[in-house]
Amino acid sequence: AVLFLFCAARAVNEITSNDVYCLEGRNDTLWMITAKGINFTTGSSDSLTWWGNKTGDMYPVLVFGDNRVFVPLVSENFVDPNTVWVYEQESGDISSFTIPWEAKVLEALRDSLGEDDTSELQINFQVNALSWSPGRLWIARLSGGLVEWDIAAATGTVHLPGDSLSYQPASFPQIDLPGYPDSTRSVEGVIAAGTGDSLLVWVQTPAAIWAYNPSAADSAWSALSDSLAVQGRKVVRYNNIYVRQRATDTLVFADIYTASDSMDTSTARALYRYDFTSGTWNEYLKTSPDALTFGFGDTVYVVSNGTINARTDTGEVIDKTRFNERLKSDEGVPSQINDILFVPQKSDTALFWVATNQGIYFSRNEIYDEQYEINFIHEFRSPPLAGGLSRTYFYPGILKNPDEFGGGAPVGYFAYNLSRSADVTIKIYDWNMDFVKTVISNAPRRAGTSRKSGRSTVKTEDKWDGTNTAGENVAPGVYYYKITTSENERAFGKIIVAR
Repeated sequence: AVLFLFCAARAVNEITSNDVYCLEGRNDTLWMITAKGINFTTGSSDSLTWWGNKTGDMYPVLVFGDNRVFVPLVSENFVDPNTVWVYEQESGDISSFTIPWEAKVLEALRDSLGEDDTSELQINFQVNALSWSPGRLWIARLSGGLVEWDIAAATGTVHLPGDSLSYQPASFPQIDLPGYPDSTRSVEGVIAAGTGDSLLVWVQTPAAIWAYNPSAADSAWSALSDSLAVQGRKVVRYNNIYVRQRATDTLVFADIYTASDSMDTSTARALYRYDFTSGTWNEYLKTSPDALTFGFGDTVYVVSNGTINARTDTGEVIDKTRFNERLKSDEGVPSQINDILFVPQKSDTALFWVATNQGIYFSRNEIYDEQYEINFIHEFRSPPLAGGLSRTYFYPGILKNPDEFGGGAPVGYFAYNLSRSADVTIKIYDWNMDFVKTVISNAPRRAGTSRKSGRSTVKTEDKWDGTNTAGENVAPGVYYYKITTSENERAFGKIIVAR
């Protein structure tokens, strides 16, 4: 069933969690998704005022436009219809819309294949990315293609990469079902750049980077070449896309897995920039970026290996920026940087936001602060953790699953506090409450009151890496943990595993 728990979301005037995942904003407004909900603020002073809603059912994707923020909710099995949460910033009104036609697709697939159970078809309709253009929401739906959502009319059109036809919900199941779903055309990323007749919608699939022109009468889809500038290597898979349209050109970056043309089957992952003149991908960064945002002019800010660097758009490092030094606070330097956002302001100033596992960091005048190496301002929450397992959580609340090439290294930790020392067992279950893995079994733990941290967690052991008992990566979706003790204390919580 679809999760409609946004209705039960609790309004708060504080940061909902220090695990901040993704950022979006314009002018002085910032929106962010955390492990416990959603927040927004305005960067108009060094001391921020926060508004938000606490709910654990938001997928770590959001977009801001028309003074509204759009956030997809997680469907428990990633096949049921998606609901997109809509928050009107000025009025504070909350609404939603549902993308409903998966049931028709699944019914048609069952009829076509003679299968009652479509769980083995590797179909995933989860909203994986969002982008906004005036009056339109562009939705990357994986197996569900690219959805063009008319915000005012509340209707959608489905586009499949490379397909000259577009489909209304009623006709979508009539596509060539024997070839559907095509995993190579699964829409994983989308970025709308430009306006009016110059609007291009950039789409990332595993096999290609596409440009979709909504104004084109014919040949609306065109794919970038998959040629690499370096000889002897080939593209294996595209992972993420980053696009900036400038007055005279367009910057397109992609996170790409490559392999040798020889018999060597090993892969390498790096960030590439597309050269429209030669039609080739040029290596920009030798590692995969954790986050990227565009600054003024030719400046590109990249997070890689836990460090923020500023580079030119051709890859040269701008040595004057020492971001990690500027992230130091009384809580130390954050161990994980999840996202960054550069937001231009008037008079050539800019806000710079940094999402971490220790809260949000920001600069109100980034160009000046870079020049004089002024520390970021740190905003975070520090709630008490009650004993007796009355309050537990898993952090980060959204676990990033490694892809099929082994990229990524997810790990999350269980935070809990026993009222008295006991033996602890932690088990993981899937959305259907089928057993997945035992994390610890009858492990001795001390009461939080006897430890300096005030918690019973042993961080080196009380953690989960997103694998099952066989050591295999679990599929994206909703999972649950159960903590029990020899003193009959128990707790239950939720974990979201994302791609």
